[in-house]
Amino acid sequence: MQRTWSCSPCLVGLIICFGFSSVVCEVIMVSAVGLKVVLPCKWTWRMEQPSPGHKPYIQWQTLSETVFERMGREHFEGGGYEGRADVPEEMLDSGNCSLLLQDIRFSDAGRYESYLVVGQSSIKTRRFIQSVQLSVFDHKDTKTVKIGEKLELDLHTQQATTVVFQGGDNSEWKVVWNRDSKGPVSGEMRRRGMRVVMEQVGKSDAGIYKVLDSQGLALSTVTISVTETIESTVKETNLSEKQQMAVDRPVETMLDLFIFLHFTAPSSTSTAKRCIV
Repeated sequence: MQRTWSCSPCLVGLIICFGFSSVVCEVIMVSAVGLKVVLPCKWTWRMEQPSPGHKPYIQWQTLSETVFERMGREHFEGGGYEGRADVPEEMLDSGNCSLLLQDIRFSDAGRYESYLVVGQSSIKTRRFIQSVQLSVFDHKDTKTVKIGEKLELDLHTQQATTVVFQGGDNSEWKVVWNRDSKGPVSGEMRRRGMRVVMEQVGKSDAGIYKVLDSQGLALSTVTISVTETIESTVKETNLSEKQQMAVDRPVETMLDLFIFLHFTAPSSTSTAKRCIV
């Protein structure tokens, strides 16, 4: 028996198909932590359209646990997926059994399989539909902020518990925000919605900021560079010019006095002529 395969890119991953007596595809999906991902699934190719009044019964699971089940209005959410996983009823009835998974966590990475449950109430069988491999990565960013301006860092997800900071010349990490703290821990960072904010940035605030979850994993890493504002540069230039003028002024005054005395004082030749007369 000959095996054929094909691989084609999709919006957020790859679809790899293997052809035997029937085609079996595994989808590879990639998502940043905290976002929403759709694990694709279509059950109509596994069976005919159900009879009127019959609702399709879909199951999603990992290799170790049940993620989500739905048949009509009845549904079940697995542990750790409460409020985050869903296959909407209207979408399922139309043949689309894609799993909507929100607020992606690092622990969500792995293989997911979807099944269609068919048969009478006493005897039911499961038909494999789709396999999806999900990979999860953290956010990375680089920002430049001017001295005195506001610094805002995205938390990305409710999983964020701590923000730590490492200065350019310092190997130690210090906590600058903690979810359980009522006020700023250090560095005057406060939470506003899904961001933490530092009102006025100084030179010493340049460095690396990491947003961590409760397990100490980095949800995001942001490198901050701090530059001087144009106004401060102009003020420093004007100040230097004024200081230089203050230094040059006594010399200019003495030079003016010398020129004045030279042209107004009687010369020695004029005095001699008057003596002769």
